[in-house]
Amino acid sequence: MHVTLNKFSQRVFELRTLPLLGMTIAANEMKTPSNESLVARYEQVAIARGRALWNNDSQSANNLFAEEIAIRRELASRVPSAISLLLSLLKSTDPWARLDSATPALFFAPDQAEPVLELLAKEPKGLGMTAWMNLDQWRQGKL
Repeated sequence: MHVTLNKFSQRVFELRTLPLLGMTIAANEMKTPSNESLVARYEQVAIARGRALWNNDSQSANNLFAEEIAIRRELASRVPSAISLLLSLLKSTDPWARLDSATPALFFAPDQAEPVLELLAKEPKGLGMTAWMNLDQWRQGKL
């Protein structure tokens, strides 16, 4: 389903999304974060989301996931695209950061993302199940 926003709705969406991207507006100026700061923020958010999931706090996990999506979109929209910078998180010390960077990486670097998800799929509880499901859905062409 494709939704077209009118100019007012688009501006409201942009203003609501800016804080998710770490952007601020002051005196009609917008400060855009660097690629590196977005990737660092993505790692922080992924770690926080993992903790929220571990603690069964779905509301926080969903809010954090929305922030991850906003960061991914911002990185992908840059010229040149900076989404591949998420590959650096495949080596994060935190398994949730590896999970949340490996899943989108399936679309542009599956040869690097799949081994990470295969290892994570062996982990217990929600982490392993999520990694396994993402990998399974990817291999079935449903992701």
